[in-house]
Amino acid sequence: MKNYTLQNISIGLDVSKETISVYIPINKLDYEINNTFDGLKKLTSKLKKLYKKECNTLVFVYEPTGSYSELLKSFVLQKVLKLLLSILKGLTTLLRRVEIETRLILMMLDYCVKL
Repeated sequence: MKNYTLQNISIGLDVSKETISVYIPINKLDYEINNTFDGLKKLTSKLKKLYKKECNTLVFVYEPTGSYSELLKSFVLQKVLKLLLSILKGLTTLLRRVEIETRLILMMLDYCVKL
């Protein structure tokens, strides 16, 4: 795993009506995608390949440009919601395990007291 800093996880985006210019600092890549859902999916795929597990820590830096940046904003919010739901699911699973283990410990303590 690389030592990531805010400087190399900040993805610069310049949004226009038809395209989004992207600067990816990890490999100093200037990249252009269509300002469409498919273009954003393509960018996400590229970022996952470059950043791997750290992809969820990326910061998107852009100037809101009214209606041109609405798709980008909703796309990023959708990804954040999916990530939050995944975290909540993991926490729920962990809490269930803790509850089961606590019950087992209490049952064993109860058994030992009866001896």
